[in-house]
Amino acid sequence: MITGTVNTQQEGADTVTYTVSDRAGNKTVLKRAVTIYKPIVKDTIAPVITLKGNSPMTVVLHGVYSEPGATAADVPDGDISSKIVINRDGQHRLRWHVFHFL
Repeated sequence: MITGTVNTQQEGADTVTYTVSDRAGNKTVLKRAVTIYKPIVKDTIAPVITLKGNSPMTVVLHGVYSEPGATAADVPDGDISSKIVINRDGQHRLRWHVFHFL
């Protein structure tokens, strides 16, 4: 007779018990420990960040900058947008254009 169940939907440990008896009434019981675990998979793919709005953005001097945000996705973690860190270092990218008219 085999008793016990193994729930593979939840991490943890389960036990399956095997019992056998012969005609003389001699009984043997053996237990099997089963460990259910989440495999550790080496994640070698970097997350993808998708910016909302335009990039680059143009803001009028003394105007208001409104951060449009971003989303982030990862395999196997899925949506990790809540983990995005935005660094504002005070640097500005300026592009100067000069035209020479003859």
